[in-house]
Amino acid sequence: MNFDTRFLVVALATYAIATGIASFGVPLIWRFRRPRSTSITYANDLLRLRLAPAATGLIASLCAIVAFNRFEPRSSGETMGVLLVLSACASPLAFLVGSARLTTAWWRTRCAMRSWMAHATPIALAGLDIPCFVVEAEFPIVAVVGIVRPRLMIARAVLDHCSPEELAAVLAHERAHIARHDNARYALFQAAPDPLLWSASLREMIASWHDATEEAADDATSREGDASRLNLAAALVRVARLVPAGAPRFDLPASALYRGEPLERRVRRLLDDRSALEARPRLRAWQLALPLALLLIGLSSLGAIQRLVEAAVRFLP
Repeated sequence: MNFDTRFLVVALATYAIATGIASFGVPLIWRFRRPRSTSITYANDLLRLRLAPAATGLIASLCAIVAFNRFEPRSSGETMGVLLVLSACASPLAFLVGSARLTTAWWRTRCAMRSWMAHATPIALAGLDIPCFVVEAEFPIVAVVGIVRPRLMIARAVLDHCSPEELAAVLAHERAHIARHDNARYALFQAAPDPLLWSASLREMIASWHDATEEAADDATSREGDASRLNLAAALVRVARLVPAGAPRFDLPASALYRGEPLERRVRRLLDDRSALEARPRLRAWQLALPLALLLIGLSSLGAIQRLVEAAVRFLP
């Protein structure tokens, strides 16, 4: 193999192996982390945990690339084993699967939007500076759709049945999703390229993250006052009652007020005064220091990393 081919194999194989090792520990840490202080903290921690394997893979790959470029002879004609080459192939496969998941989500959203926008009516809603549309949908949808150019879709039935106070609370809930860029976070959660894409734990993590995100948006509404908190609880119950009998659960990759899931926990939290007292999360120093420390340790151990790479090349079949 020439130098460029070996360079590419080492970079991709290192990413695949590092993400594989990190992904193995993610479900264990997640299940240990389930007791939570606040919903917004839990949602943020879940997203960081979900992205940890990809971040670990990037750091490991960067260190391996620097070490290989610095120490590997350009003229060496050594070959690499099948196992290392297969590991290298796993990295672009993970990127392809993640891209396919994003493409599928984008296509589902586009199909739903095309159906809604055929009979949509623009509307101005107080407190929202994004385009808003009233749609003729059977399901009582209230959702922020899109990442770069978000739009609010609201079913006419919701406008007709919710009081002005309830509608204001609903819009405050959606503003919280917009402020946190939850659609972009959801895309990262779904498509981060690592072995978790093939894990059954990912579906459970996504469901837990979604629940925590909705509760975090509820809490943001609660901070606007007791009246807003109680109005949101009433709106949730009212919207749930608008779902036609036998209607399937709404499943669109967007920040939606309600998808057909059980509401008992959310309503109880909103009726509990303590839910309004949850503090805003702060990024803890160790969460920034840990990846930086790993990168610095790796860059300061280039010789050891190169010896490890040479051992893998020499001994792996």
